[in-house]
Amino acid sequence: MRITNSIDKALLKQLLLFVALLLGVNGVGVKGQVVVDENTAQASRLGSIGEDSLDFFAQSFIADIWQVNEIGVWLQRQNLGGQVKIALVADTNNSPDLNSVLYESSLIEPQDSGMFYYSDPFINLLTPGEKYWVVVDGYQNLLSSGYSEVGVSSQFTDTGESMWFSDDGGQTWDSIPGIPMAIYVAGGTCTFFANISPEIPLVCPTNPATIS
Repeated sequence: MRITNSIDKALLKQLLLFVALLLGVNGVGVKGQVVVDENTAQASRLGSIGEDSLDFFAQSFIADIWQVNEIGVWLQRQNLGGQVKIALVADTNNSPDLNSVLYESSLIEPQDSGMFYYSDPFINLLTPGEKYWVVVDGYQNLLSSGYSEVGVSSQFTDTGESMWFSDDGGQTWDSIPGIPMAIYVAGGTCTFFANISPEIPLVCPTNPATIS
């Protein structure tokens, strides 16, 4: 049976569950390592975003990993409150697709001194080689007020694209030429295996794999 990167994610999960049931839950595990996909350092800051300012900032990147576990952005409060969320969304027609949100954090209240803020740990499958967006969401978040600034970098991500913004709820997007947003994206590589001798690798979606 051939598994490729284009396999439907729901089907993949069902397949792994089926294999686990066949081998016994305790007989299946995952080995892997953390891989930093993007880590563009903060060099300056740009505002503003939040309930009393722009709706969204976004930065694109190309996934080099099949599984993302953590995203981060640099934030600094500029007005009382300044709460935002950070999200990971898919790309459609070279723009952030807010109808395809893969993850969104709980509400973050940045402090007066800027720093990187990170998502809670999560797991989401990506397709290596495809474009995704890290988004700062300041749009109509319950119990939010004020606005914050985001960190910008002298380094571009692997798309080579500047950061984008939206001020109409994500209906339209515009770039901020020459200015990328400082972001962090980390995930993992894997080998699923059966806990028998010898170990039998089952699937690692970064590359086609054969299950036999």
